[in-house]
Amino acid sequence: MNPRVLHVTTVPMTMWFLAGHVAHAKRRGFDVHALFSPGEPLGKFGREMQIEVHAALMPRRITPLVDLAALRQIMRVIRRVQPTIVDAHTPKGAS
Repeated sequence: MNPRVLHVTTVPMTMWFLAGHVAHAKRRGFDVHALFSPGEPLGKFGREMQIEVHAALMPRRITPLVDLAALRQIMRVIRRVQPTIVDAHTPKGAS
């Protein structure tokens, strides 16, 4: 089984800065996944990078109840994907 990495970030735009990392990991045999806020950037990144993407609503502002719901969504994805590595970016995505 290939190692699996899950990139987590709050802001979808951040994933484009990581495209080189994603491509390199894929070339090295990693099964790469990404998790960030829902919307078209999520689907576009997944299609262009040919990776599986997952969504969790993570607004940038502090919203305790929404943040708790996001944590639950993130934990569900982690349980389902079972990544070898979780690479978290941006303050909220890395909390």
